[in-house]
Amino acid sequence: PTPEKAKLKDPQNRLYWHANIRRLNAEDIRDSVLFISGELDSKLGGPSVKGSEPRRSIYTIMKRNVQDPVLGAFDLPGGIKSVAQRDVTTTANQALMMINGDWFLKRANALARTLRAKTFTNDREMIAFLHQMTYGKKAEPAEIDLLSSFLSTQEKRIEAKADNNQQTFIGQITQNCEESIKLGKGSTLTTLSVPFSKSLPEQDFTIEASIQLESIYENAAVNTIASQWTGNTKHQGWSLGVTSQKSAYKPRNLILQLVGNNSSGQLTYEVVPSNYHLELHKPYYVAVSVKISETGESGIQFYVKELFSEKPLQSVFVKHKVVSDYRPENALAFGGRDKTSGSRWNGLIDNVRLSRSALSQKELLIHQSAKTPASVIGFWQFNNQSGLLKNSVANALHITPPVETSLGPSDARQQALADLCHVLLNSNQFLYLD
Repeated sequence: PTPEKAKLKDPQNRLYWHANIRRLNAEDIRDSVLFISGELDSKLGGPSVKGSEPRRSIYTIMKRNVQDPVLGAFDLPGGIKSVAQRDVTTTANQALMMINGDWFLKRANALARTLRAKTFTNDREMIAFLHQMTYGKKAEPAEIDLLSSFLSTQEKRIEAKADNNQQTFIGQITQNCEESIKLGKGSTLTTLSVPFSKSLPEQDFTIEASIQLESIYENAAVNTIASQWTGNTKHQGWSLGVTSQKSAYKPRNLILQLVGNNSSGQLTYEVVPSNYHLELHKPYYVAVSVKISETGESGIQFYVKELFSEKPLQSVFVKHKVVSDYRPENALAFGGRDKTSGSRWNGLIDNVRLSRSALSQKELLIHQSAKTPASVIGFWQFNNQSGLLKNSVANALHITPPVETSLGPSDARQQALADLCHVLLNSNQFLYLD
């Protein structure tokens, strides 16, 4: 039966009416989901846009040889010839795209963010609103009970999974009761990163860390401790790491890689070796202090100490060629490099400290009694007490939460809500009517 005209004034009722008298075409499905998620840009007119933009489908660019994956899955005509009547199919690919497809997952997350921006007195009120948004009709009490149960159960499941995942990237440096971050093999994490900031060093700097390397590569790849670099020798950057089996500088050599301008103003890549060769499965304190404009003997100083040992702190001065312009606009990465999957660390990292000056030996972190220098801009301790991903010396330069895992109750809640939105989008009957 045709709904009353008054009901058609509400977009939700209009959508539900259309859904019950005919199958929605590809464009209707895309626009309806964007409308429900709160993303649809409904302004009229303007140039064509990519399918990734949240505009109505009538404004998206159509290419005959490159079809939009969402529209194509739901029987969009090819555009090569006129079509009097559209095909009507219900295929496994459509269901798989809705369940696992990146576009639908993003819409579910957007809908969850829309809900979090609104104010509700309790979960039941929020679920009733969500049901009305996605189904276009009022929820029955039993339906609210079912969806409330799903939301609660899913949140607990995600929290439990996060706790379990956290145990796979929390380790301990030998003989040390403090927590450290575990990267590489046997961990859910590979690389951690701090978004680029202009507060990161551009002149002198010191990078310090406690490390334990579990394995090296069979080729010449570097096992990166910390870097602000992509690994491209034509791009500015720096990287502190340990060499691998086939390195020209011999295996397990602590090195600093620099890319910047030399004294002639030419872009230069150089490897500055310490010639300290670290053993596997042993904990070390390592540091490098850089006076970038000083190319003499005192330009770069490496420090190495085997932790929990009576052996003294060792240090060595090394010359270098790069004198300026080494800072790129890349993230500061721990255990790897920005925008690349190679040269990753396999082992433990803890107590990473970065300073905007070349620290003297007495200012180093290894001297527990030393006062924290004013030039220290970042100290990442990787324990739950100080905040697993927090910079403990400033309210900035925090590590971006990894996508591999959720790290807190609010993350679990948001993901559970996104999962609920995803369920409702996928179970909505208007997408399946013939």
